[in-house]
Formats: sequence, structure tokens, C-alpha cells
Amino acid sequence: MNCEQFLESLDLLLDAEAGRGPSPLSADDLSELREHRGACASCRGELGSARELAAAFQDPRGLAPVAEVRLSYERRRSGRWRTVATLASGCAAAWLVLFALFRGGRNVEAPSLVGVSSRAGSINSPESLDRAARDAAAAGSDADALAATETLLDRFPQHALAAAAHVRKARLLFRLHRPADALGSMEIVLAEAAPKAPPIGAMKRLWDAFHLRGDLSGLEEAAAVAKDYYAAVRSEGQLAGDDLRRLDEEVDVSEFRESYTAFVLGEFGRAREGFEAQVRSFEGRAAAGTLSPVLQIYLKRARDNALFLSGLAGRPVPGDLDLAEGWATERRVRLAGAPGTVVAIVFRSAGDARSAEFLARLSQLAADDPRLVKLEIVTVSFLGSRDVLASRKAELIRELQSMGYKGAAGFDPDAKVEKTFRAFQATIGSATLEVVDPRGNLVWFLQDPRGIDGALVREVLLRAAQR
Repeated sequence: MNCEQFLESLDLLLDAEAGRGPSPLSADDLSELREHRGACASCRGELGSARELAAAFQDPRGLAPVAEVRLSYERRRSGRWRTVATLASGCAAAWLVLFALFRGGRNVEAPSLVGVSSRAGSINSPESLDRAARDAAAAGSDADALAATETLLDRFPQHALAAAAHVRKARLLFRLHRPADALGSMEIVLAEAAPKAPPIGAMKRLWDAFHLRGDLSGLEEAAAVAKDYYAAVRSEGQLAGDDLRRLDEEVDVSEFRESYTAFVLGEFGRAREGFEAQVRSFEGRAAAGTLSPVLQIYLKRARDNALFLSGLAGRPVPGDLDLAEGWATERRVRLAGAPGTVVAIVFRSAGDARSAEFLARLSQLAADDPRLVKLEIVTVSFLGSRDVLASRKAELIRELQSMGYKGAAGFDPDAKVEKTFRAFQATIGSATLEVVDPRGNLVWFLQDPRGIDGALVREVLLRAAQR
């Protein structure tokens, strides 16, 4: 087994070791994966990161923010302060994204808020301050944006917007040529389990935490600041050998996240250009034999996202879900539905425990959030053989009933070509989520959705409803 095969099966290994439902891995598969894990330090590191994120998702609903975060501090070698965050309520570790920004011992006078307040109207609420900071940053007024951000953090340090505001502050400090202060902001620890997390992994932990919370603003800020952060880490000159290689790899992964975040935000052109540029870069390195196993996975993902963005995103669905005799439920879904209706399509393999966890979460989100009252969910499974359609329908119904699923469901009746899967560029062999807005346009695509994606998916569905 090579590294690429191990990384492709990493989540299945975690599921099997946690006992989450029947595993598609055979005993021999598990033995090979564990043998490779023992022999490869790089893959053990990737497995450890994935395990930490999975452990953070303790509450299957996971919608409530951390009740309280207590901050304590310790000195760094360089004399700057490092923020060490500890959970005060035993909540999921990856929620821990609030951190403090220190100025390296210098007293710097903040720019005036006069220009910001005139554009934002009242600056008495965190929302207006956040909007003022964003508008100023977009207009290139970094000093005004920093002033509004610092005011938000000073007045509303516990507000839900504070986490993203801290990251924006660091990004603005980089742009204002204050890298030491910006680095002080980014030196964070996001989990009690890893209080000495190295700088190389900091941005991944931060981005994962925002992802887990469904914080789109935080994702955007974390993606935007990553390059500056890693350049500053490199400039300190304390990394060499494998650490430098891992840093370069993280820079590449952060570029993928930046394109992914643009896709989440509905910026299809920027996302497509980013993915296509990364595909060209990765393919060149693959041809030269210098692309790491981790980045080979990202090459495949970048290709798939670029293909969806160039052919389907923002366009009418390639056809309705004409499952004919493949429908297993009386409930059917039309993709060009009523005004305000958003459709979430989950393409999957019936009986797959991993996608079943996500499907149950999605169904629960629709039931619990009144803003998603018009959400329609439909799951389409690939059949394999038409000879067993009746028995597969019965199995599917039992599976969906066991998870409390309320939506429509059926099989792609084309067992040979799987034309419905192929028309929507859905992956055959693992799950794919696609979102259709009220106008009947495809607006999002997520490969291999998991239960921990629920909060982010909820935000994407809410944005789609507003299109």
C-alpha cells in the first residue's frame, strides 16, 4: 500500500476503529492500512489531524457555540506573547477559535474611526462594525478597516463575529507591514489535546474550526491570511528539512482552501480560476515526480471542482430527476420547484454508513431550523443491477426509516451507464452533495460529505435560498 491509497482510505479507517457502523473495509484492508500507518510517519501525522477533527465533533447536532472560553498566556522565546486557549466548558476542541492579538510590546495608536463611521452609519453594534471593516478593507482602506475591527473586538469580545474579526485583524496587520504583530495574532492553540501545536499546522486547525462551526466569514478570513502567515513563519528561519517541505505543502493546501471558500461563497469565477491554476501546477509537478501523496489527493479534488464549476455551477440543472421505476418513496422531487424552494441532492450508495451519517444530519437540520422549512431533500443511489431493484428499494426504505429520514429517495434506474449520476458529475463509489437554488440552478457541489460538514452545509443552503 502506498501513501495515496492510505490517505484515500483514511476516513474509512477512522470510522472502522471508532465502530461507526459496518465497514466496507475487509480484515485484509484494515491490516494493510495499519501496517502502512506503523511504517509511515507522514501518514501517521495526517491520521492524527483527522482524528482530532473527528473528536471535536462530539455533539451530532453541534450547532451551539462554545459557552465560554478562558484565555491564558505564556511567553515565547522571541519575547512575544503566545495565546494558549483552554476550554472552560468541555465543549468540542475545534470550536476553540477565539484568540487574542498582542502588539509585541509596542504602543501603536489606532487610526481614527471618523471615516468608517460615516460610511457605516451607527457603529454601536458588532454587525455594523463588522460591515464597516469589510467595506473599508474591500476599498483598500486598511487603516480604517483595522480601526473598525479593533473597536469591534474591544467592545464585543465574546460576540460570534469576534473569531473572524481576530483573523481579519491579523490579515490587515500583514498588509500594513506589521508581520510581528500579525504573527502574535496567529500563534494559537485550538485544542487542549495539542497545546504545543507547531506553526505549520496552525492555519489548518483554524480553518477546520471555522468549517466545523459553519462560520463563512471566518473561513474567508482564514483562507485569505494563510499565505502571509506561512511567509512570515518561513522568514523566521527556524524551519528546515521535512518541516520546510511540510510548510510548502500547507501553502498548497491553503490555496485549495481559498478556492473552496470562494466556491462556498458563490464566487464561481474566482473559484474556477483558482482550481484550474492549481491543477496546472500540480500536474506539472506530478509529471516531474515531485508531487507528494497528500497533494495528489488535492489534485483530484481540484480537477473535480474545476470541472463542476466550468460545466454546471450557476447553470440550470442538466435535467430533472427522472428516476421512473427507480423511485423508492411516494414522495418525489422536481428540481424546478416552487419559489423559495432549495433542493439538496445526495448521490450515494445505499447502505453506506458514512453518507448515511450525513444524510441523517441533513434531515435533522431541515427539521430543526425554521429557515429551512422549504428545503427539499432527495437521495439518489446507484443500483448496480436492475435484477435486484425491488429488494434494493426495500433495503433502502428500511435504512432511511432507521435514521428518521423524511425526504424523497430512489435509485438511478440506468444500472449500466448511471446516466443521472454522470449528468450531475456525481462520484460513483462515494457520496456527492449538490445544491439547487430556487431558480433551478446548481450552486454547490461537495464530495464525500460527512456529518461534521452539517453546519457549513446549513449556511450554504440558507445562502442558496436567498439567490
